[in-house]
Amino acid sequence: MSKRTLEAIQAECRKKLKKVYGICGAIWGGLFVLLMVFFIIPFFTKGLGRDTSIFGSVFTVIFLTLFIGVFVMVGGGIAVFLSTLDLRKEYKLAYKKAFIDPVLKKMFSNYEHSVNKGIPFQTIYETGMVSLGERFTSNDYIKGEYHGLGFQQADVRVTEEREDSDGNKHQVTVFLGRYIIFEFKKKFEHKTEIVGRRFSNYTVPVVKDFSGKKMRRMPQIELESPDFNKKYKVFAENGSEAFYILDPAFIERIDRLYDAHDGQVLLGFSGNKLHIAINDRKDSLEPPSIWKEIDREAEEKKVREDLQLIVSVADSLKLK
Repeated sequence: MSKRTLEAIQAECRKKLKKVYGICGAIWGGLFVLLMVFFIIPFFTKGLGRDTSIFGSVFTVIFLTLFIGVFVMVGGGIAVFLSTLDLRKEYKLAYKKAFIDPVLKKMFSNYEHSVNKGIPFQTIYETGMVSLGERFTSNDYIKGEYHGLGFQQADVRVTEEREDSDGNKHQVTVFLGRYIIFEFKKKFEHKTEIVGRRFSNYTVPVVKDFSGKKMRRMPQIELESPDFNKKYKVFAENGSEAFYILDPAFIERIDRLYDAHDGQVLLGFSGNKLHIAINDRKDSLEPPSIWKEIDREAEEKKVREDLQLIVSVADSLKLK
């Protein structure tokens, strides 16, 4: 763990970045001067209207210059990434120590936090709740207890390839947000899933394994409340257990979570765990940009608000 201050790491990183940017800028400037002196100026002062053969030469050189310039930009980007990789890792770890760990210590017991670790792909995949696309990443893993209630949380990003109207393929982020797992002493015998109708990345009732084989299909059920059915889809292996879970008090608490996150929520009961996916398009617990001055009071507030989500969910759903 780094003992240097965040400000010291920022200063060194900025210094390296400015050096790389300066070299790239000097190369670009040199290319532009050469282009002007040897081709553009002679073309307009001597070649225009006299020797049209120079016209093709000039634009060939312009093309080559731009090509080299793009190459310099790409190379500069790679140089920036590699030259600051260790510093950015050190910066994130220092941020964790300065802001995240103290707040975790106040809010939770028996906690652990790993910047680079996440909730495993297989853990989420086995629930069949969220489509995991073609690229899956997870980080900022937190595990702990809140008033005796065990939980895990991490940021998750899922992307998949999409094709636009012109036939071009590109990666699209289909899920970016929190994935939280609460652990109960009580065990649910059957799986029940409650999906906000605005949740855009849901796979059930059909779930497939990697070979494309269908793993299971859960029937959809509806409650007596038309308002509830407008907001949510419910899939359940056992209707009786689902109705037991979804009593009026619990529905009211789910509504609070739904309203707080614009309907981008999914809850899944399985075994002794409650899985919650919140697709709020936010990457939590991230340090400010290297170029931004650190406002310690503002950062402490931001971290508290990010971690308060765990508390808010547990309290609003009365999971304790």
